[in-house]
Order: sequence, then C-alpha cells, then structure tokens
Amino acid sequence: KQELIQQQINTLLEYNLIEPSWTPWASPCLLVPKPDGTVRLCTDYRKANSVTKPDGFPLPRIDDLIDAVAGANFVTRLELLRGYYQVPLTPRAQEISGFVVKNGLITYKVMPFGLCNAASTFQRIMNILVQPL
Repeated sequence: KQELIQQQINTLLEYNLIEPSWTPWASPCLLVPKPDGTVRLCTDYRKANSVTKPDGFPLPRIDDLIDAVAGANFVTRLELLRGYYQVPLTPRAQEISGFVVKNGLITYKVMPFGLCNAASTFQRIMNILVQPL
C-alpha cells in the first residue's frame, strides 16, 4: 500500500503538482480503487472543509444545459484532462491542502479534488473561458 502511495506521490512531484511542506494542516491520504483495478490517491479534506467558508458560486444544472443547446446548429465539446490541476493555488490554499505521507507533509501547488470550493472555483473559471462572444 505504501509503495502505491509513493508511486503516485513521485508522479505528482515529477509533474510539479505538489511539494514537501511544513504546513500545520495535515489531512490524511488514502488509496481508493478505480473500476479498472488501479487506485487513485485521495485526500480526506473533511476537517479542512469544515472550517472553510463555502463559495456559493452556482454549478450548472444538467437540465438547464440541455435546454441551452436544444435547437443549436453547432455544439462544441471540450474535454479537460485533470482540469483542476490547471488551476494554481494561492499560498494560503496551498497551506490548507497539506496532507500526511509516510515521511512527512506534502502540499498541492494546484487545485486538488476534495477541497469544498474546488468545483465552484473551476466552474467560475470555465464560465469566463467559454462565455458567449
């Protein structure tokens, strides 16, 4: 189990998405099985999320999105691989993203999954990027 965690940590370090840290925030990390038999490294941010002010930015409703494209002549599909990792964290958010590994603490340099405001932040950015011209 520790080997699998270390492999994923090494990959994240290689891509410059995380870094060793001295943060006082120390959320636990765990491996979650994926349908294809591999595992995903996840961080349990419940404690951090419990003291985070929620971002009320609205997420789109599927039925509203379907209504918006009904009757359209053209529809564009945008596929984003690990889109959250394209969003850099502020120094304060980096500190809060801290998680514990066998040999110390790590913080994300980019937005990880699991932080309570990640979806709202990402949606706000996407709205700006794909707004009608």
